[in-house]
This record gives sequence, structure tokens and C-alpha cells, in this order.
Amino acid sequence: MKDNCGVSNIKYVIPTSITALRLLAIPAFYYTFLHCSCAIAFSVFLFAALTDITDGLMARKLTASTRFGAYADAITDFLFIIAVFVAFLQRHWYCIFIFIPIGLSFINFLVSSGVRKPLYDPLGKYMGLAIMIMIAITMLIPYPIVRKICTYGLAVIFVVNIISRMRYLGSGLASGSIEQE
Repeated sequence: MKDNCGVSNIKYVIPTSITALRLLAIPAFYYTFLHCSCAIAFSVFLFAALTDITDGLMARKLTASTRFGAYADAITDFLFIIAVFVAFLQRHWYCIFIFIPIGLSFINFLVSSGVRKPLYDPLGKYMGLAIMIMIAITMLIPYPIVRKICTYGLAVIFVVNIISRMRYLGSGLASGSIEQE
């Protein structure tokens, strides 16, 4: 439905606006983690996690899911995660190499998500969730041994994610169901 000015239906703006709130959380987290208390930064992290959950729920409830919204959500998640790990890196909580599985997973998502629908494969969609859980654990239990366990856990999840994505795409190629765009 359009109004007299030709403006699209507001239902598409709501989930995108919720996603945009997560963009605002990026500098807020970075600043509070490095200059305030970890508890305040964790509150910002929880806010970001809630907006991540809420934007998808609202899009589905309003039947306002779009390809743009899905990509905006994923890119916003990636930017937030990168900002968190840059802050962690500033405190020497993680090594720079932590960006390898995070970056490669995102690149894998971008390259493969446009090839076959649905946008997410059965296991690959959990990579972001695993990273968010890793962030929460890191902040709640800020000990070096916990961060080491999280790093190894992320490496295992990354390998499983890549194998899952390749098998998922391979099954589409074998069955001929890969969409040509």
C-alpha cells in the first residue's frame, strides 16, 4: 500500500530501523568496553543481541522479509562483531588471528548466499550465533583459559560451518536446484 506521496508501506521500515539501532550500538560498545566498565559494555552487547533477534521476528511477523533486510542484518552483525573483537584486541584478550575465521565465514556467506535459496544453510546460520555466544562468555568469564577455549571452539565451529556450506551448495549443484541470477 502506498500513500499519496508514493511512500512504501511502513511495515518494511520497522525491521530495518531495528537493525539500524544495532549500528548505533557499535561505537557505544567500543567506547564503554575500553573506557567504562565491562558491565556497561555487556549491557550494550545485550541490547545489540536483542535488536538482532527482534528485527528478524518483526520482519516475519509483519511479512516484511526482504533480501535487502537479510543482507543488512548480516552486514550489521558482521560490523558489530568486528568492532567487539577490535575492542578485545585492544585489551589483548584475543590475537589478531581471531579475525580469520570470522572474516572468512562472512565472505563465505556473501559468496554462497546468493547462489541458492534459502539464504542460510542449515548449519551455517549458527556461526553468527556461536560468535555472539563466544562474546558473551568472554565478557562474563574474562579469564585467559576461557578465551583460549572459546578460540578453539570457534575454530571447530568454523570448520564445521565451511564443510556444511560446501555440502549444502554441492547438494544443490548435484540436484540442479542452484538458481541462476
